[in-house]
Amino acid sequence: MNGQRASGFVWFLIAIGTAVASDSGKTPFAPVPMSQRHTLAKRLLSYTQAFGEKDWKSLYDLVSDGNKIDFYGTLKVDRATFVRDMERTADSGRLINFVPVRTDETGEVGTFDIYGCGKIP
Repeated sequence: MNGQRASGFVWFLIAIGTAVASDSGKTPFAPVPMSQRHTLAKRLLSYTQAFGEKDWKSLYDLVSDGNKIDFYGTLKVDRATFVRDMERTADSGRLINFVPVRTDETGEVGTFDIYGCGKIP
């Protein structure tokens, strides 16, 4: 994704957030502390970009620890295994765009589930 498209997507996130806020009084990231929202939007953009470009090494760094580390703190999947498994997945390059709509707290401090609309071919 080039800088112009990335910039356009960020502005789209801001626009959708403004539209949601004006309609419901909330933003897609309402439960997220205000100081973390910009970083979260950038992380979502990076995640979508890495997924769309099939950059599995970068995607591994963006995947939450909850998906890499088990309950006991043991690593469930390392980078090499993740990359290998993603390369073998038939539909692994399908996510093109993601627009957050709602964020829920998970019950674990500082963690959130983000729901939204994804664009696929």
